[in-house]
Amino acid sequence: PIPFKVIDAGKDPGELKREIFQSLGLIRVYTKKPNEEPSDKPLVLPKGSTPVDVARAIHKELEREMRAVRVWGSTRFPGQWVPRDYPLQDGDVVELHT
Repeated sequence: PIPFKVIDAGKDPGELKREIFQSLGLIRVYTKKPNEEPSDKPLVLPKGSTPVDVARAIHKELEREMRAVRVWGSTRFPGQWVPRDYPLQDGDVVELHT
């Protein structure tokens, strides 16, 4: 079945876009290199993705060589070191270390 949503004509169109994106089961993850600003172009991945999935999306060899990960956004502290299987959230910034 095709889902549909009734919207109020006065509703913010940005809110509708967010709801549609959320219904697709995807998240946006931004990457960054150490000591640099995050990329302004996100990787779009399925909900439940981990840093391993980010590394694989960039290059399969990076997945194998990745040794450590820092995340900004959904962590308790900005730039927190997390395990490879940490569940990422929409809008997280990920820094992979080899």
